[in-house]
Amino acid sequence: MRVRLLHSDGTQLIIYSTMHDVAARLEVGVLQFEFASAGTSTGIPFELPAAFGTTLRALKMAIADSWGSAESGVVLSAVGGESLVVCAGAAPYMLAVRWPGSPPEFFYPEYEYDSYAQREF
Repeated sequence: MRVRLLHSDGTQLIIYSTMHDVAARLEVGVLQFEFASAGTSTGIPFELPAAFGTTLRALKMAIADSWGSAESGVVLSAVGGESLVVCAGAAPYMLAVRWPGSPPEFFYPEYEYDSYAQREF
């Protein structure tokens, strides 16, 4: 699964998850990012609300356990407090996505949301 964040100038940020082996029979999802020009059609398009057209605060989400840590998500917060969350999903190679007004069935992260440490990039 890939998500495309569309910018008003036509550029796009593509986000997807890859799996990393961290222990015997244990994988963790890690986010990957690609920039693309207008016209790219890979992934699910997501046009950000107008509130996200100004200054954003970006936080990375990291999960830590006995096997180490992995950066598995991102939180983009608009000035007004609305947030877009994209993180590795509960199923391999899937994403959990939450945005203002989104239905809860789109957000099933790999780990409990409160388990992730959020810190500046």
